[in-house]
Amino acid sequence: MIQKFSERVVGEGCDPAPLDSALKHFHQRYQDQELYRHLMHGQVSKKMDTLLRESPGSFSDQDKIFFLAIVAYRFRNNMFHGNKDVHSWLAYTDQIRLCTVSVGHFVTHAELLCPSLSERRVA
Repeated sequence: MIQKFSERVVGEGCDPAPLDSALKHFHQRYQDQELYRHLMHGQVSKKMDTLLRESPGSFSDQDKIFFLAIVAYRFRNNMFHGNKDVHSWLAYTDQIRLCTVSVGHFVTHAELLCPSLSERRVA
């Protein structure tokens, strides 16, 4: 699912370069095996495991989008299906912000290709 998403958006011309700081942050964060275990929460991704062993500078555009999309997807799942105490989310403000920036970038890309709001509705 996420692999196909990353292939499609790269094929559509989505540029992941504006997300390089998010990519570097999460790549560094998940070098910690305990944090990575919590992120994945029993899920397995061989591609993600491989990317964590590589330098983010060697990632293809597709790798960058895959990496950030899976982090955002897993973060979202963990927030809404895990600890229901919203106050505990405050400890993850930086990660939530970077996930939001990443997903926002993907949404902006989609909106450029297929606008969801007509000019009349925007006004």
